[in-house]
Amino acid sequence: MERNPKKVNSTNYQPQERSMNYKKTALTVAVALATSTLSVNVYADDKEVAVPDAAVLKLIRVLEQNGTIDKKTAVQLNDAASVQATSSAKNTQAAIDKATTGAVKIGTKGKLSFTSPDGNFKFKLNGRIMTDVTFVDSDEQNLGSGSELRRARLGFGGTINKVLDYQLTTHNGQGNASVGDAYIRYRGFKNNKITVGQHHAPFAMELADSSKYMTFIERSIGSELIQGSSGPGNRRMGVSSFHNGKNWTVQAGLFGKSLNGNNGTGDDRITYTARGTYAPIAEKTHALHFGAGYAIQDFDNDDQSVRFRARNGSHTNGRWIDSTVTADGAQFLTLDTAYVRGPFSAQAEYDLAMVDGATENVDVDSYFVQADYFLTGESRKYKGKSGHFSAVQPFSEVGKNGGIGAFQIGARYASADMNDGAHVGGELDVGTLGVNWYLTKNMRVMANYNKVLHVKDSSLVADDDKPSSVVLRAQVYW
Repeated sequence: MERNPKKVNSTNYQPQERSMNYKKTALTVAVALATSTLSVNVYADDKEVAVPDAAVLKLIRVLEQNGTIDKKTAVQLNDAASVQATSSAKNTQAAIDKATTGAVKIGTKGKLSFTSPDGNFKFKLNGRIMTDVTFVDSDEQNLGSGSELRRARLGFGGTINKVLDYQLTTHNGQGNASVGDAYIRYRGFKNNKITVGQHHAPFAMELADSSKYMTFIERSIGSELIQGSSGPGNRRMGVSSFHNGKNWTVQAGLFGKSLNGNNGTGDDRITYTARGTYAPIAEKTHALHFGAGYAIQDFDNDDQSVRFRARNGSHTNGRWIDSTVTADGAQFLTLDTAYVRGPFSAQAEYDLAMVDGATENVDVDSYFVQADYFLTGESRKYKGKSGHFSAVQPFSEVGKNGGIGAFQIGARYASADMNDGAHVGGELDVGTLGVNWYLTKNMRVMANYNKVLHVKDSSLVADDDKPSSVVLRAQVYW
């Protein structure tokens, strides 16, 4: 009799297949954990997070889809891979920290800086370049267009023992070389800074705000008229104290002449200045600011000259109003306010000079109001601790992941009046429209349209001459 072959069915091999599946799972776990040491670091909420390499995650997903492992096992493998990746990242960072212990730290965020290993000493380079081109549409009197290197500044500064700062900046624009900031500063007292040397006298907001952050290419005619030149707002040699809280500041200073053009003798005036700011709202994208400043100029000798002058919003043309008053002294007052709500902001300032003239007293006043809006949603950055605006960070920067930068539009009306009684110095009103393109935090392209709305008793043009100009600027700072 022919022997029937033994039937084979799946039940005869079930233990072996299960054993093989377990081996496959074990092998998968081993492979996944081995390869999970390949990881990358990503950032979430500004915190560095280690994640497994994409190839590892893909392998786990394929094994799950093929039925080699079930969903529960896949989840466990993902968790194990993440733990392994985090551990690997921590070990790598620990190795980096150990290798760089005792080395000088180099910073490249916006500017080049060097910090000692203990953090007590810091040195940084800073500067800015601003190039302007102006196209003038003349009205009655022919006014030429032009171009210029508006600002070219190079400087350096640093910190010694964490409490002593120093800064030296040279100004090289417009074919001239001069000294900008040249000071040392002590920060050893809580919430206080004492500055000695050439620096901005604390008086008003717009003139002290850095040109790197201005909404418009030129400051308002009022800032140029009263605060600059003979006024109290420019950089001068002196000493000042700055005290602040979270949303307020108090400053005071005593100043002489500027370093530029000063041979060290014959200072003809002493300027006493004081300023305070308060921000009842001082949030990141929502702020309300109030500020006030007061200054007195005391002349060594009577009958000194106080000069007031201003352009029409374009720097390449001459001073449209220009007047000198012979005086025994002068007082200055400024009031300013600003409001920021998300992409919208508004700002206004009033300046008054009260000159004790040799023959009669003369009052010179000016003001401006402006508003701007970010089409791309950014916000002007106000700092309650300093009472000033700082840099705008675009949501997306040109050159990074297809970023387009930030776009801002603005409008300003400015007025100045130097006619008072028998003194005829001139009147000038100017309107400005502006468009700004922030390519990055440090680079910007600007365009302004300036229109003279009213002029009277000008030192340059006839009454009611109403030219317009378009000014373009490209700037970078570090």
